[in-house]
Amino acid sequence: MKNSNKLYTLAALAFFFIFYCLIMTQKINFVIGDIGRHIKNGEIFVKTHTVIKTNYYSFTQADFPVVTHHWGSGVIFYEVYKYFGFNGLSVFYAIVSLAAFLIFFQIAREKGGTILSVFVSFIFLPLLVDRTEIRPEVFSYFLAGVFFYLLLLYRENRLGEKYLLFLPLFIILWVNLHIYFFIGILLIAVFFLDALINLKFRISKKAIFLLIIFAVSNIATFINPFGFDGAVAPYLIFKNYGYRVLENQSVWFLIKKLPYPNYWIFVMLFFLLAVSFIVAFFRKERKPPVVNFILALIFSAMAWKAVRNFTLFALFAVPFITENLVCLLSKTSSQKIISRVAPAACGLIFFIFLLFVTGNLDTLLPKRQLIGVGLLGGVNGSAEFFKREKIDGPIFNNYDIGGYLIFHLFPKEKVFVDNRPEAYSTDFFQKIYIPMQEDENVWQKMDEQYKFNAIFFSLNDLTPWGQNFLLSRINDSRIWAPVFADSYALIFVKRNSQNADIIKSYEIPKENFRITEKK
Repeated sequence: MKNSNKLYTLAALAFFFIFYCLIMTQKINFVIGDIGRHIKNGEIFVKTHTVIKTNYYSFTQADFPVVTHHWGSGVIFYEVYKYFGFNGLSVFYAIVSLAAFLIFFQIAREKGGTILSVFVSFIFLPLLVDRTEIRPEVFSYFLAGVFFYLLLLYRENRLGEKYLLFLPLFIILWVNLHIYFFIGILLIAVFFLDALINLKFRISKKAIFLLIIFAVSNIATFINPFGFDGAVAPYLIFKNYGYRVLENQSVWFLIKKLPYPNYWIFVMLFFLLAVSFIVAFFRKERKPPVVNFILALIFSAMAWKAVRNFTLFALFAVPFITENLVCLLSKTSSQKIISRVAPAACGLIFFIFLLFVTGNLDTLLPKRQLIGVGLLGGVNGSAEFFKREKIDGPIFNNYDIGGYLIFHLFPKEKVFVDNRPEAYSTDFFQKIYIPMQEDENVWQKMDEQYKFNAIFFSLNDLTPWGQNFLLSRINDSRIWAPVFADSYALIFVKRNSQNADIIKSYEIPKENFRITEKK
C-alpha cells in the first residue's frame, strides 16, 4: 500500500509540475507588453552605465522625473535576450516562476506532506499562473519566498541567526529589481510582531534580533540609484497615477466590468482560506501560527485591492491552507485520509490535465492557446513595416503600445506615451492624452502643437476613448490614411508629400474596416 501511495504521489507531482510549466511558458504578445521597454532599459545601462531618471523615451514630458525602480530587472532581461533571444526569455521567466513556487511548495510540503500540498496547489493553480507576462515582479515572488522560508526556519529554531544577516543584502538586490521590495520589510516586521505575541509582548533575544534586522533592512533600501526617492517609491507611486491601469483595480470593480473567471475563483479561494483559519482556530490541540494569520490578512487585502496581487496571494495561501488542514486533523487520521485521497487526487489532476491539453478548459484556462516560447507569430510586423518604409515621426501612439515602440524605434523616434503612468503627470493623462481621443477639438489642437506625421495604435486598446479615436481617424480620410493593419496594430500616416509614395502603395480602403458594436 505504501509503494502504491508513493507512486500516486509521484504521478500527481509530475502531472502538476508539467501542467504548471506548460501554462507559464507563454508566447509573448510583444505589442502590448512591458518587456520591450525593460530590455531597452537594460541595454542602455549595459552600454552607458546609466540608469534612466527622467521620462527619457517620450517627446511629450521628457524632463519629468521618474524612479525606474525595476532597472536591475531590465539588465537581467537584456542579458538573457542578448544571448538567448525571446525564446530564452520565455524559458527563463518560466524557470524563475517555478523556482519561486517551489519555495512555497516546499514550505507546504514540510507542513502537510507532498500529496496534500499538490492537491492544495492544484486548487490554486488558476491564480498561481495568473501572471504569465514577462515582468520584473517574478523576482519579487522568488525573494518573498526566500524571506518567508528563512524567517520561518528561524522562528522554528531550525536556522541560526547568522543566516538572517543575508536579508539586508537581499533587500539591496530587491530594491533594484522591483518595487515590491517592501514585502521583504513587511515579512520581517510580521515575524517580529509574532515573536512578541508568542511571549505576550515580553522582549526576547529573538525579537531584538529581528528588530535589528528590520532596521538594517530599512537602511538597505536606500542603496539604489535614486536614494530616498527609490526607498519610498512603493508608498508614494500612486500619488501620480493619472491613468487607470486594469491590473491595479479592485476585484469588485472588475467583476462588474470584465467576464474573467479568475475574479470569481479568487473570491471562492479567499473564502476557503478564511474558513480554514476560522475552523482551525477552534481546534484545542493545535492551532495555526499567528504569523500565518497576519500574513493571510495582508496578502488577501492586497489581492482584493489590486488583481495584480492574485499570484502573490496564491503563493502564500498554499502553505497556509495546507497547514490549516493539518491542524484540523490528528496525525493518524491525516495519514489515513491522505492514503485514501492520493489515488483520487492523482486521477483528478490527470483528468483535468487531459481536459486542458485537449482544449476543453479554454473557458477557465484560455492561456492554453498561447503555450510556447518566444514571440507570437507576426507580432513584429507593424514595426518592421514602419522601419522598412522609413516612416518618420512625430508619432501619436496609445498607452499599451509604448513599450513595443521604445524597443523597435528608440532612439530614432520617441513615443508620445508609454505604459508607465508614474512617468507622466496626472494632467498629461487627464487633460491631454484622454481628451484628445474623446474630443476632436482637443485632437486638432494637439495635432497642430506636435505636428504628428504618423499614428501607431494597438488594436487591443479596449478603452472607450481609444475605440472612439480609431473610428474618428478612419472617418477622417481627408487628412489621415491607414497604411498598415494586422491583428495587433494599425498605422496611419498624414496625407502630405512626404508620405505620398507610402499612401499610394499601401493605403487601405475605408470600406475594408468593419466596426463591431459591443453588446
